[in-house]
Amino acid sequence: MKRILYYTIALSSLLLPYTSHAATLEQELANLREDVKVLQRQMYRENTKTTSANGEVQGKISEYDEVIRKLNGRMDELEHMLKENNEKIEKYNRDMEIRLKILEGRPIPSNLSAPAPNLPATYDAPVAKNAASSVAGDKISGNDLAPLDKAPVSATPVAVIANTNGNIINANNPQTMYDNALKAYNSGLYDEAELGFEDILKQFPQHGLASNAQYWLGEIYLKQNDYNKAKIAFKEGYDKYKNGNKGADSLYRLAVTFELLNDNQRACLILTSFDDEYPSGHVEVRAKVISERQKLKCKRN
Repeated sequence: MKRILYYTIALSSLLLPYTSHAATLEQELANLREDVKVLQRQMYRENTKTTSANGEVQGKISEYDEVIRKLNGRMDELEHMLKENNEKIEKYNRDMEIRLKILEGRPIPSNLSAPAPNLPATYDAPVAKNAASSVAGDKISGNDLAPLDKAPVSATPVAVIANTNGNIINANNPQTMYDNALKAYNSGLYDEAELGFEDILKQFPQHGLASNAQYWLGEIYLKQNDYNKAKIAFKEGYDKYKNGNKGADSLYRLAVTFELLNDNQRACLILTSFDDEYPSGHVEVRAKVISERQKLKCKRN
């Protein structure tokens, strides 16, 4: 609850400058419109004087006309600025509501999500911090590809926790948390998605969706071009969840990440080891592995 309150206050503070700016723009527009009305009345009075041949009167009318033209131009400019400002406020309001729903573990209405972004072909695999030092270091050996835990990961019942009054209450539902985090990812809200997936790993590290959450963390880092964090996330996804939903995907994406880091040697080591690690199944991932091996011209040792 404290964290939700903190995010609410922080996000609200971001909106204050835009709200204040909008009010200022609206007031300036109202003042300009009133000035235009005054000038138009003055022009009408000058134009209806009997001394129509008076050059001074005609000069004033021309001056009024020029001032009105400039004021109208300024009004158009302010209206455009006000529209942009209101769009920013609307976006922040939408983002705030999504963030709060993620923190609360509640579903995100479809009308709050932006259209899913077009993903680069390089990152087209679906779904994976602190991996083995060999991944982030200078060397990698066959042992580094061995899983830390060969036991299959099975779903566990939803945990229960005690509140401050000692009553037992249900913890957040991992499926709802996962759905919200994935919606945030597809909406391009990577910070919120990262927060959601990390919460799943902290609260439900042995749940069947933990492998997916770890995998998507890697994809988030790839989207942000943070390849070093991506390789750690994918290696963790393979080491901890080899038999999970996204274990094979994590291993493949680890190879792709090394390729993006211009380390084709390590990429090939992983790609040529894939068949040994996953001798059966994973047809779609295997097809991508074979294509990547051919692209890099990998050779078995």
